[in-house]
Amino acid sequence: MRIHLFRHGETDEDDPKAPKFSGPGSIGLNENGLRQAHATAEFLKSLPIYFLFSSPIYRALQSTQIVARAVGRNAQPKDVFKDWNIGAEAGNLVEKIAPFVTYFERNADACIPGGEVYANLWQRAVEGFKSLTESDAAGDIAVGTHSRYIAVTNMIVAGMGMTQTNFLLNPKPGGVVTLEQDANGKWTSRLAFGTWNGETRAFWY
Repeated sequence: MRIHLFRHGETDEDDPKAPKFSGPGSIGLNENGLRQAHATAEFLKSLPIYFLFSSPIYRALQSTQIVARAVGRNAQPKDVFKDWNIGAEAGNLVEKIAPFVTYFERNADACIPGGEVYANLWQRAVEGFKSLTESDAAGDIAVGTHSRYIAVTNMIVAGMGMTQTNFLLNPKPGGVVTLEQDANGKWTSRLAFGTWNGETRAFWY
């Protein structure tokens, strides 16, 4: 069994020239994001997908529904795969509020105003990964989710403790990261489709 975490397609808030922190709202995919979701679906339909899960947040669910039609599985939304809720700051430019958000990453039990503690996201990712690895799937599992969720899951797989999100560990919109066990039973991750994000955000830290 392999686990395929795929990032939702692009929205208008993913503009590389002026990226924004997205939240739990209903923003949908733009035209490029729809093309990316269909490309993701084309890649995944060649794999033995047994279960298909999704974050319930619209942009991820919209992408997963496109994948569902290609792979012949129902998209099952689950809260355990949703993104970090950054409250009232959602929709603001990354460059503008990154220092503010970074404070709450560094202080993982401090509640971001109108949102949730960063530790909640980590706990969701731990629980989500555990639920997938312990499932009774007779084939692969695919999950439509978010950039930060994929990065945090990769950090967990790598054995890193709770710390600031490493955005190098997630793909660009539409990309797929595959988790699988090696001969010793250790879980590893690799980029299976698309391009790594390549964004360090180091200058905000």
